[in-house]
Amino acid sequence: MKKLLACVLLLAFTAQSFAATVLPSETPKALKNAKEIMIPVGKTGKTISMYELAKISTADFEKLSGKSFSKKEHNRFVKAQKQLNKSINTEGVITNKRLARAMAGDTGFHLGGFALGFLGLLGVLLAYVAFNDENKQNRIKWAWIGFGTFVLLYILLLVVLL
Repeated sequence: MKKLLACVLLLAFTAQSFAATVLPSETPKALKNAKEIMIPVGKTGKTISMYELAKISTADFEKLSGKSFSKKEHNRFVKAQKQLNKSINTEGVITNKRLARAMAGDTGFHLGGFALGFLGLLGVLLAYVAFNDENKQNRIKWAWIGFGTFVLLYILLLVVLL
């Protein structure tokens, strides 16, 4: 009888979570300008813009950082610089969406979103509706992760108690 009740509860909970799935709208974020993003170089406290980093020669970068590269480090730097150069257009706008989100700070852990996920589907819905700021997409992502964690813990608790 206990196993039957646990299966029915599990199926009802799963059916509810699938029925309430809301897909985020595809609104593109404003892309950042690589000329405005400053990156610290070396231990001297000097900074360089991301746009300049994509264009600077290896010898100039070595002078700026105060460190000379080995052959292996030189090859890594050139390869990374080429990838960065492909991600920035001629006006200095970052065209790589993943890099733009990382520079905007939208990829890190969001405690509020994670806590909202523990409120169940109501918390996820709150993440979509109640907040409208620059961290909305990150909050929604972490609300879903929190909800998934909540569901896993709930199932684990049911299995342990039965």
